[in-house]
Amino acid sequence: MCQVHTAVAAVVQCWSLDRESGQRLLARTADQIAYHQRRGVLARESHTRTTISKLQRQGINVDMLPRCDLDTT
Repeated sequence: MCQVHTAVAAVVQCWSLDRESGQRLLARTADQIAYHQRRGVLARESHTRTTISKLQRQGINVDMLPRCDLDTT
């Protein structure tokens, strides 16, 4: 939701700028959002590896844990 807020804020701010400045602002904002998305993916992968490693040290094999059946039909 924060990314939507950032994008909308940039669009609203562009309304008061000339075309070239507005395009630069939107490009910077798009780069900023893309950066945060990439970092989020890396953080999620790192947290997953850390958690799995921690569980394995405790003798828990996550591949052997029962899975929930998400098919409710």
